[in-house]
Amino acid sequence: MPEDRVPRTKRHSGRAGTVPGDQTRPERVTAPNRLIPLLIVSLGILAYCNTFSVPFIIDDKTSIPENPYIRQLWPIWRAVGAPADSTVERRPIVSLSLAINYAVSGLDVWSYHAFNLAVHILAALVLFGIVRRTLAGDTLRGRYAGRASVLATAVALVWMLHPLQTEAVTYVIQRCETLMGLFFLLTLYCSIRAATATRPAAWYAAAVVSCALGMGSKEVMVSAPLVVPLYDRVFLPTSFRDASRRRWGLYAGLAATWLILAAEVWARPSSSSAGFGFKSLTWLDYAKTQCGVVLHYLRLSFWPHPLVINYAGWPVTKTAAEVVPPAAAVLALLGATLCALRRRSWLGFLGAWFFLILAPTSSFLPIITEIAAERRMYLPLAAVVTLAVIGGHEALRVGLRRLVPHAGSRGYVEVGVLVGALAALSTVTVRRNHDYRSEIAILKDLVAKRPGNVQAHYNLGVLFDRDGQIKDAATEYAEAVRLDPHFSEAALDLGVALARQRRVPEAIDRYAEFLRSNPNDARVHNNLGVFLASQGRLEEAISHYLGALGARPNYADAHTNLANALRDQGRLDEAVAHYSEALRIAPENSGTHYNLGVALAKQGKTGAATEHLERALALDPGSQRARRALQELRTAGGQSVAPP
Repeated sequence: MPEDRVPRTKRHSGRAGTVPGDQTRPERVTAPNRLIPLLIVSLGILAYCNTFSVPFIIDDKTSIPENPYIRQLWPIWRAVGAPADSTVERRPIVSLSLAINYAVSGLDVWSYHAFNLAVHILAALVLFGIVRRTLAGDTLRGRYAGRASVLATAVALVWMLHPLQTEAVTYVIQRCETLMGLFFLLTLYCSIRAATATRPAAWYAAAVVSCALGMGSKEVMVSAPLVVPLYDRVFLPTSFRDASRRRWGLYAGLAATWLILAAEVWARPSSSSAGFGFKSLTWLDYAKTQCGVVLHYLRLSFWPHPLVINYAGWPVTKTAAEVVPPAAAVLALLGATLCALRRRSWLGFLGAWFFLILAPTSSFLPIITEIAAERRMYLPLAAVVTLAVIGGHEALRVGLRRLVPHAGSRGYVEVGVLVGALAALSTVTVRRNHDYRSEIAILKDLVAKRPGNVQAHYNLGVLFDRDGQIKDAATEYAEAVRLDPHFSEAALDLGVALARQRRVPEAIDRYAEFLRSNPNDARVHNNLGVFLASQGRLEEAISHYLGALGARPNYADAHTNLANALRDQGRLDEAVAHYSEALRIAPENSGTHYNLGVALAKQGKTGAATEHLERALALDPGSQRARRALQELRTAGGQSVAPP
């Protein structure tokens, strides 16, 4: 690859230029500067030390405990595989990292959290390097060279300790975001170092490898090959044409990594969460909605409350009154970014960083499962923080000039403000991490902050149900059904939870109410039939079993339950017909074989009855009722058979 050493020249913008080798020369390294990495590492550990026992939650489960691919590191092509529709699908580097964690600690969570935190701290260190070299470079040296390390440290610490980062760091499987972020930052850092290197080939190679690894971590990395040329255009002292001529090998190598994403999409093209084929969410509606989402992200950047783990139910923007104000604000920011880029201003680069990284998830490609997600701000937050830190520095410098004449004293005031901000951010981060202490805790936090989140209420109900808190489970299921009267799963589980509390009449009423607006829900018809039969209301039960079969003719459980009700009415011929149909659909059901055997025995069909009872016992050797019925059938010659 060609080297970047060029003769001294002037920039086309009219500013004095120097050789690229001078553009990122850092200040003299002093003892305090050597302690900066230790400070970053120490504060990162302190802020996240309460995450090492956070359990696997929500999407972690399909990607880690239920993921067979991570159970072995070799062969490597299996370790980088992933279950379909899991968070790690099409993200082989993330899958490999999980396999390494599993090799270290199995399903013990500590190593997974240690890895996440290490990646986050490394990303902060790389961000520090990028900002320091940029502030000490040709474009900004005259104004910030003497403060480059201090300002870069402030940017790295604020970014690392910001509470908005907690989802990406504390929620294990969201390492997709942090790994991509680390490789994105490394790509840019290596490209910056290449501009000052006598032999840049190694840095070029490191940048391309980092970019390739990022492409294998998350699709948002697609913007990295665009960000590097933009950085060069804004911060290299030569014209962009000269930079392109000298760094074409780097640009080509970075662009080539797009093939990795293309290959992943080609190999696994299906997606149940993102694409243009959703009738319920068009690309235009998604794009209009994202204007409000982007402003929400910006608000959380400056005031991180409330933080939530899931934004399901975010309202889709439809009317002009809803879309115009946020769209005008976003377009104004985008327009300012383009104008600043045209003038090769560093502010334009920050805006481009923000919009380009958010573009894959917050533009027009519908992501139906998550219209908004806080983790998407992991990298864009760096631009906001950089602007806030440098802007704050400038504001304090101007504002304190008259109040505090001595420059050294003004520096102490700035440090005091920074320490106060870091203390506040760290406190909120530690408290937010505490919300992740259990899956129930984080979902309770979610429903408290977003009470209209239907799925959150349902998931919390499932957890309460699992832990035996049936009353609380029923409350959450009921709220989910209230919010979404067509939510079949919640309605079903609500009825079961009420029945377990011996509130069967209430369960019957709930099911009947649900069916009034959802008359073709086969499972609710079936469950309602079971509850009615338990109350001795067989005719009503039969009516609902028939309703279930009308909606789903091959519903084996409904055939079996209908047969039970017909048998109890003495209608054995009809019962046998439905038992037989149930076995045609599900031939390995031991209970149905048993019930059919008993019914056939009552009809005097000893041979057929014996065959089904033997089959029931073969499928379930521990079935005492099948063993007893078969023994009685053989002993009594078919005249006496155990009741079902």
